[in-house]
Amino acid sequence: MSVPPVGAPGWSAFLEAYHAAHPAVTEDLLLPMRGPRGLQPYAWLAEGLPATGPVLDVCCGSAPVADVVGHDRYTGVDLSRAELAQAALRRPGARVVRGDAMTSALTARPPADSGAGTLDRGAGRPAAVTVAMALMLLPLEAFLRRAAALLPDGGRLHAMVPTREDAAGTGYGTLLRLLGEDGHGYRQPLPPAVVAQELDRAGFTLEDDEVAVFDRHVPPEDVDLVVGSFYVRDGGPGPEPARGWLTDRSREPDFLLRYPLRRLRAVRTGTGR
Repeated sequence: MSVPPVGAPGWSAFLEAYHAAHPAVTEDLLLPMRGPRGLQPYAWLAEGLPATGPVLDVCCGSAPVADVVGHDRYTGVDLSRAELAQAALRRPGARVVRGDAMTSALTARPPADSGAGTLDRGAGRPAAVTVAMALMLLPLEAFLRRAAALLPDGGRLHAMVPTREDAAGTGYGTLLRLLGEDGHGYRQPLPPAVVAQELDRAGFTLEDDEVAVFDRHVPPEDVDLVVGSFYVRDGGPGPEPARGWLTDRSREPDFLLRYPLRRLRAVRTGTGR
């Protein structure tokens, strides 16, 4: 399946179809990775979150963040029924609701037959908002203002995204090149200066914006998972060159796929402007 060019219509339909066909693909890609201090990516994302208070996880997918922050204070929101079904299967104690990133926390609804309540029933105002591997797909200004409206002063916003700008010299960068994706950005560019400016406008203070490289073993049975986790556009060479390269590497006992991730952490400190 191919991603429409950046800025073209059809992104929402693509993402819905992609995650329907590959539920939990992001979790299955990331959880085996280890990075700074031996942390897996979702634990790295959660560093610095408050120890108490509700956490709202936007574009939650299969809800892996729930395992890090605790199921009892977690609420995940996602549009994909297939992802939410995986969340319910893998984490039956975590609250998940169906809605998009711009949906009011008071109007998002639970997925069919989930038994979960709406976000205003028992969850309380979030102390933190997280968004893992999705900020590059959202309208940045609108999302930040929505998050600011949900958070109290001192509330935290943490985001984690893949970073193609830091791919040089990594296996991730090799796969991008073989897939014909090097030089292509995501739906929403996230230049550091722009992100800092938009956070400030929305009423946040940016604490840090950093990149870390994570390592992952790739056994032969995970090759299709890793290659399939990339959003591939029309007109490229297709997945076979990348699949062939990664299959060869996966047979090397010491091979680790190096994969850069970027983390943004901000605090709600003002009313925005």
